[in-house]
Amino acid sequence: MSSAPICDRVNTYANKSRVIPGYEGIPYNLCVNVIGWVVLMCGFTLLRKFAWDYGRMATFQPRKNRWTLFSEINDENVSTDNASIDSVEQTPSTNDPGYFSWIVSYFKLTSADLQLKAGNDAVQYLRFHFYLIIYTAITTVFCLVVILPVNIHGTLKSPDLQKFGVTTISNISSNSSSLWVHTIFGIGFFLLAFFLMQHFSRQFRRESTRTPNFSDKTLMISGISRTNCSRALILRHFA
Repeated sequence: MSSAPICDRVNTYANKSRVIPGYEGIPYNLCVNVIGWVVLMCGFTLLRKFAWDYGRMATFQPRKNRWTLFSEINDENVSTDNASIDSVEQTPSTNDPGYFSWIVSYFKLTSADLQLKAGNDAVQYLRFHFYLIIYTAITTVFCLVVILPVNIHGTLKSPDLQKFGVTTISNISSNSSSLWVHTIFGIGFFLLAFFLMQHFSRQFRRESTRTPNFSDKTLMISGISRTNCSRALILRHFA
């Protein structure tokens, strides 16, 4: 009498670490990612402090060997013409006393500051990422509060909550009505992304028609003497 074959799967990739045991290596992987993120942030900070030219978002000050988030214009290189320095006076300027002070400065930035320094394209680019962050935050909250408990209360996998399988949809029976939760939230997440992108597009078109964009008509010119560095003279040259 032959018995039914049994699939005895050997978990070759089981977590063998004694530092953070259990949960099939997920906390260990998360810890490694956080450490890697901290190392990259520290490396970025050191490069920013000593070696990296920010281009349009920061300038290097040879006098004190410091970086600034916004360019601090030297009076010797700027014309005294009022029409030429209007944008310079409106541009905020802050010193960078420490290694991590740029993080605080980023949270203090406004759309007007970015538009003065980097143009409308930079503002729209960062605003698009802001919408992505909002979408990710909303989906994360609903997945942790609603979908994850539904998966954990399934009956197919082991009752051991340290197994990763109990947190997935595979822990729910194919005949269970709980699968409708995944269907409803899947459609809801799609509609949420659609309406967020639609709102972003409307705002983008509205600001594009309201604010003139000169980025496609702008040239970078260098080597102009201080006596000829006036806005009226340059505009008359290209008129």
